[in-house]
Amino acid sequence: MSIGFIFATLSSFSPDWKTMACLKLISSIFTSASNSGSYTLLGESCPARSRGRSLLLCTCLMMCSQAVVAVLAYPILPLEFSYWIDFLGIYYRSWRLLALVMALPCAATACLLQFFHESPKFLASQGRYEEALNVLKSIYAQNSGDRADNFPIKKLIEDEENKAQANEGSILKSMWHQTVPLFKPPLLKNTMKLFYLVIVIYMTGSGFILWLPYIMNNLFSVLEAGGGQGMNLCTVIRYSTQEVLRVAENGTATVEVCNDTIQDTTLLSAMSYGALASLSNLVLSLTCGARKKVGMMCILAGSAMAAILLNAIAIPIAGGIFFFFFLLCALTMGILSVYFVELYPTSLRGMASCLSIMLGRSSAFLGVNAIGALISYDCESTFYAWSVLLLSAAVVAWFLPAEKKLDDEQ
Repeated sequence: MSIGFIFATLSSFSPDWKTMACLKLISSIFTSASNSGSYTLLGESCPARSRGRSLLLCTCLMMCSQAVVAVLAYPILPLEFSYWIDFLGIYYRSWRLLALVMALPCAATACLLQFFHESPKFLASQGRYEEALNVLKSIYAQNSGDRADNFPIKKLIEDEENKAQANEGSILKSMWHQTVPLFKPPLLKNTMKLFYLVIVIYMTGSGFILWLPYIMNNLFSVLEAGGGQGMNLCTVIRYSTQEVLRVAENGTATVEVCNDTIQDTTLLSAMSYGALASLSNLVLSLTCGARKKVGMMCILAGSAMAAILLNAIAIPIAGGIFFFFFLLCALTMGILSVYFVELYPTSLRGMASCLSIMLGRSSAFLGVNAIGALISYDCESTFYAWSVLLLSAAVVAWFLPAEKKLDDEQ
């Protein structure tokens, strides 16, 4: 998180977009790496009866991030200042300040992590029993108000699983021993199913969410200009894109005008989506319980239906609303994190979560770039194809282990 903060801060002073892209990529690599660790740490710090709900609530907070960014952007982006920085050759404007402000939570998190304990289950799985016992004593003291020395357990006994994981040697060897079992029976089937769901869900949820400001800005720009009658969302996007193209008088040269302003309604829509997603995830965490698989299938099917309706209904504002519901497939990220914690033993849980996040972020990166090209080429077909992709994910989710089976394994 510290390195992520440093490079995110530097990106706000980038002299060109290529430098900013590189610095943002480095920052994202480091901050994204902490995502899987946080889920695993939280999952191992909760008893089995409340683990699923805790992880879903964690996802609820993640959904809030979109709204928080919009709340920060609302007072900052309209600021009309421009400071020339000579040695960088840039004008420091409001959007650069926003990039700096959004880096501050990384620094705050890096400081707060100093107050965290390492997972005692992880420490035990590595043969570090004395450290694990000290963590348990500290947890006992904080939860009970009693002295740590009064913790009734005096020694942790090794088990066979932990012995196999302790003293494995090099980091590469340790990684190998934690990765290979994921792709061998009996874990192989579940790994392939979960990884397919990760690809589809992250490519959709994290991929399209980055296009939310662009799509909403186009929508509200057209509506504010009095247009949009009889248009679906894709038609609005095409219409808005054509409007920003200016053809020279000779009819041969085309100049693309960059519009660096953003509608207030666009920021409000981002806040609204964050609030909707957070509220939906909160309801999901309180009601889903032992019906995670059914909940995931319903969300994926609903998202696929929204992708079809935003094409079929020629009302611009309705298209924007259906686009919100289409993005709600991201709610299933929390359910996936529960499965990754529940389906794998402690010694493999961290690696499984890390690989899932790595695959998810890679899928989102590819998705963001593919979505931009596909929407420009054939917007309607893009959403229809994505609806089929989401329905295929719902079918795969049907074959995940039933909740009763998970309880028996635990």
